[in-house]
Amino acid sequence: MSDALKGELIFHCIELSPKFEQVIIIPLSDIHFGNPMFSHHHLDNAIDLIASKPNHFTLLNGDLAECVVKGSKGDISEQTNKVQAQFEYIRDKFMPIKDRILGVDQGNHEERISEAAQIDLCDMWAKAWGCPYGREEIMIRVRFGGGNSRHPDQPYVFFIHATHGYGGARTKGAKNVKVERQSHQVHADIYLQSHDHDASVQAGVYLMPHARTYTDKSTGRTVGSMLAVDKKLVKTGAFLKRGGYSARKGYDPVSLGLTYIKLIGDHGHPRVRVEM
Repeated sequence: MSDALKGELIFHCIELSPKFEQVIIIPLSDIHFGNPMFSHHHLDNAIDLIASKPNHFTLLNGDLAECVVKGSKGDISEQTNKVQAQFEYIRDKFMPIKDRILGVDQGNHEERISEAAQIDLCDMWAKAWGCPYGREEIMIRVRFGGGNSRHPDQPYVFFIHATHGYGGARTKGAKNVKVERQSHQVHADIYLQSHDHDASVQAGVYLMPHARTYTDKSTGRTVGSMLAVDKKLVKTGAFLKRGGYSARKGYDPVSLGLTYIKLIGDHGHPRVRVEM
C-alpha cells in the first residue's frame, strides 16, 4: 500500500512542458453522475474545454458519482444508474483526457461505497487514468516553464492542496470558512475545496522568512527579510440542476460555471490568478 493510501500526506510531483508560459487548471467536482439532476451538457463542455489546449488540466475533487446504496443518504429509487454503471461512465468519460488529470481524491459519496463494500472507486479511477490519488486529501507540486527568478533553466513551481470538504453549511460565510481553516493547516499556493456546491474564491497573504540573509549595517547582525506570499482559497461548484433533494431541503441553486486557476510565470515572478 502506498503512503497516500495509508493516510500520510505526501506531495505528488507533476512535471509539465518547459515551453509553457502558463498552466490553466479547471478543477471538477460534485458531478454526481447517477443523480437525476446531473447536467450532461455542462460536463461535456468542461471536458471539451480541458482537451482544447495543451496547457489545460484538471483536478478531480470528489463526488464524481452519486453512489446511493441501501442504508445511505439519498433515494435509491431516484438514482438513474446502478453504482457499477456510474463507475464505468466516469471512468470512460474522462479516459480521453486522462493525461490532463493532475490528481483525484475521494468525496463523501464515494466514501459510502468504501464503507459498505470496502471498494474504493476513486482509487480504481486513478489507476485506470494513471494519475495520483489521495483518499482524504491530495497535494500536488506542479512545475513548468523556465525563467523563475530570472534563471532561464529554472522552472516555475506551484503547490496545490485539495480535499473534498465536509459538513453542512447554508450561508456563504459558513462555506468559505472551511477552506480558510484548510489554509491554516498546510503550506500551498492554492487551496481547493468542494462539497458545498457553491463556487467562490478568496485571496490571502502571509509572511514567510526568506532563505537568504544579509548583514544589517547599523547593528552588524545577520538578519533576513520576510516574503509576502499570496495564497488563493478556491471553492468549486457542481454539475447539478435545481430540483430533487436540494429543492426539498431549501438549498440555493448551485453554480454550473467553471473555475479557472491560472498558474503564470510572469517575467521571473510566479503568480496565481483565479477566474470564475
